Amino acid sequence: MGISASGIRAASAYVEMGLRTVTLEKGLRSLENRMRKFGSNMTTLGTKIATAGAISLVPAALGAREFGEYDNQVQAIKGIADKGSKSIENLSTKFKELGRTTKFTAVQVATAGKELAKGGFNTDLIDASIEGVLTLAQATETELPVAADMVAKLLNSFKVPKTLPSITKFVDQLVLTVNRSPQALGDLFESLKNFAPLGKNLGQSTESLLAFNAALAKVGLTGTLSGTQIRRVFVNIAKVEKKALILEKTGIDVDKIFAGGGDVLDILSELSTWFGKTNMSVIKTTGLLNEI
Repeated sequence: MGISASGIRAASAYVEMGLRTVTLEKGLRSLENRMRKFGSNMTTLGTKIATAGAISLVPAALGAREFGEYDNQVQAIKGIADKGSKSIENLSTKFKELGRTTKFTAVQVATAGKELAKGGFNTDLIDASIEGVLTLAQATETELPVAADMVAKLLNSFKVPKTLPSITKFVDQLVLTVNRSPQALGDLFESLKNFAPLGKNLGQSTESLLAFNAALAKVGLTGTLSGTQIRRVFVNIAKVEKKALILEKTGIDVDKIFAGGGDVLDILSELSTWFGKTNMSVIKTTGLLNEI
């Protein structure tokens, strides 16, 4: 038997806010140390080409067929990405090196680079951030090109500036969110794409949006189901009549919370506290949640 809509809304109001008290910023330094360990433990891949003749012109560790696939990806980047100080040749050298020194093949790395280019990364940003994307894919057990596509799309949804510090911080936050909640990167992506743009338009921080997602994941709501419910919360609190109803029924002033630098998690936390003090029955609590 599935979870009812009213049950989901009730769960949303009572969800434990563990990630609210431990911000996503805390612990990133230790996360970086773990990332470095990932790199040192990755298996070296690739076989050196020993044959002579025309095949000797193919880069080491790439077979003829694989090189054709690899070259297609590199040429695609050349046609898509804006050129920075790093040339396509620089990127190609890095892709092949990562293909030799990580668990991923050069073709996979180049394909990931193409996905970043499609997301608006120039050659400098691709060069600087590709290793972080590899780490994200490794840490979350996600296919590399898929992880790169998700990162590019989420960066745009969250309106993250296309600068290396901002991108690095965001990727770290994604890793931390997945590692601290029972969901895969794919679940996180499916959830976030439903509500992140609206949440950012309402002035919500990246940290609060990720924490909201992780909190729902802890009570079993992930993916599209989670994203749909969170979006519903944002839609409601953006409506003047809903904010007035919340104020009338609970005394919680949504506009005042936002004006004071609070976010939707503060609103839910106050709602949870208010419900705890009223000693309402489950039926009445669910009814009020449905109303507001």
